[in-house]
Amino acid sequence: MDLELGPLARFEGEWEGERGESCAPTEEAGIEHNRYKELMAFEPLGLVKYHQQKVYGLRYRTKAWELGHELPFHEEVGYWLWVPKTQRVVRCFVTPHGIATIAGSAVSVDVNRFELSSELGSDTYGICSNQFLNEKFQTVRYDLKIIFHNDESFSYEEESVLKI
Repeated sequence: MDLELGPLARFEGEWEGERGESCAPTEEAGIEHNRYKELMAFEPLGLVKYHQQKVYGLRYRTKAWELGHELPFHEEVGYWLWVPKTQRVVRCFVTPHGIATIAGSAVSVDVNRFELSSELGSDTYGICSNQFLNEKFQTVRYDLKIIFHNDESFSYEEESVLKI
């Protein structure tokens, strides 16, 4: 494991999966469940130094397609960061819907699972949305659970809480 990336070293590379299920609001104010496939890519970005802070990380991008569809329904770009001095993982990402999220938590180097969270209004691990989403579909909380498996794969559970 690359200690500069801490627990994030296991993400490096490209990943593809077809076991996802999303739950989202419909145009008619109902809820839809969709199966999807996903492609993720993680690329090391090296040391990022700002005064005394030293951060290592991965640049990443994700796209997700409903099974049987050609165009993605979800895309995001961002960074996964490891702060060795404080043993923190931080995930910063933006979606084209108009949401920017920074989620984080203290995480040990050698863990097989960890959780990150973000809340609306937080000065450090917060959520910011464009005007439309803030008024109609306000994201108030984001939670992410990562699980690394013995076969060198990983899985995740992600939940966004919306105020509609």
